[in-house]
Amino acid sequence: MRKLIIPFIVLFVLVISCKTAPKAVVTNPKTFIEKIQAVFPKAEISETKNFEGFKATYQVILEEPLDHSDLSKGTFKHYVYLSHNGFNLPTVLETEGYQVYPGTKEMSKILKGNQVLVEYRFYGKSRPEPTPWEYLKNDQAIEDYHNIVTRLKTLYTGKWISSGISKGGETTLIYKSKYPNDVDVAVPYVAPLINTQEDPRTTQHINSVGTPECRAKVTRFQRLLLEKKIAVQKEIQAYATAKNMSFTKVSIEEALEYAAL
Repeated sequence: MRKLIIPFIVLFVLVISCKTAPKAVVTNPKTFIEKIQAVFPKAEISETKNFEGFKATYQVILEEPLDHSDLSKGTFKHYVYLSHNGFNLPTVLETEGYQVYPGTKEMSKILKGNQVLVEYRFYGKSRPEPTPWEYLKNDQAIEDYHNIVTRLKTLYTGKWISSGISKGGETTLIYKSKYPNDVDVAVPYVAPLINTQEDPRTTQHINSVGTPECRAKVTRFQRLLLEKKIAVQKEIQAYATAKNMSFTKVSIEEALEYAAL
């Protein structure tokens, strides 16, 4: 009986300690920004709308090298969102695969520490104009994350956890494989690993998922969209006008073709 009671007492003490441990509060935002500015001297830092579960959230716009192997190539503005609770608490790095979707991620809700959201280079606001697409590569993106984490770890001394969903999960795996000591734990969600530029598994999946009847209906609908594309484009334009939306990266016709695909 005594053997059962002792582990229970230890667990109870740990739980109570977790609940009552004080969190560091950002009492002076100016001082906090100065600390981040010291880590990223050229960054634009501003307090922004706070995410749920944090003391404060800051937008950090970095001057990120286009080419980490040749700094003479210039930089681009790289958007990062830093949510703070305490310098000695766990920090979750969310390796986005595309643009940033601001908010509190699942791992951050579980660990109740800090969160760093990093937009993938050349997506969302982190896209230079004109865009030098030759630098949109995983090896460059991984250097982005390594650069950010290395600097922030001088402030955030707790455990580091990386996480990401879909292409962000893939990035989590690649990052952990190249810099295994940057983070203590990697928690990828979904994480598809692409074999080739034209991965045949996607087509194989689409041609086998569901029933033949269902797949035939989808194909008929796709053909109908493209056969009636002039009429559909007019509807899209009317909707965009009503919602004050514009197509700046691709035309309505191209967007429709992607959507039909």
